[in-house]
Amino acid sequence: MLPRNYRQEGLSLAYVRAVAAQAGCVCSQPERDFGIDLYLREITQTDREYRDLGGEMVDVQLRSTTLADITDDSVVYDIDVRTYNLLRHPGLPPLRILVVLVLPESEREWLAQSVDEMILRKCAWWHSLRGAPGTASTSTTRIRIPKTQVFTPEAVHNLFQLIRENRTNG
Repeated sequence: MLPRNYRQEGLSLAYVRAVAAQAGCVCSQPERDFGIDLYLREITQTDREYRDLGGEMVDVQLRSTTLADITDDSVVYDIDVRTYNLLRHPGLPPLRILVVLVLPESEREWLAQSVDEMILRKCAWWHSLRGAPGTASTSTTRIRIPKTQVFTPEAVHNLFQLIRENRTNG
């Protein structure tokens, strides 16, 4: 059996892929992992055809945890400094986000399946750290993800729209 952290990683990949599929975008993995786990790319419809015309793309770094603190207005998560610095770097592509899947502590509660449904418990939130301040910490730093930033198909559409608006405005 795979170690717990590998199973958590597999569930976070499945979560993002399911949301991306529902959003109607392409989800792919880089051949080598240099800090990005997935790419999401917008597909264009022209007339009656769907095409990958090199549209907008979102870089995704995944994390999965049972230890995040969920407050009334945010998800509080301790991220390793290396990943934090990678995601906050100002010279990044148009949009690079962190997606944090929060799972129940008990592994038995992570997933339920029947012939009618599959339930992956708890939720994933997204956050952009672009332009975030540096940290003096050498191991982890605490971030707060607004609870409104649930990673949903609508959120994916909004992220692509944000990229388009930023390109138009400057």
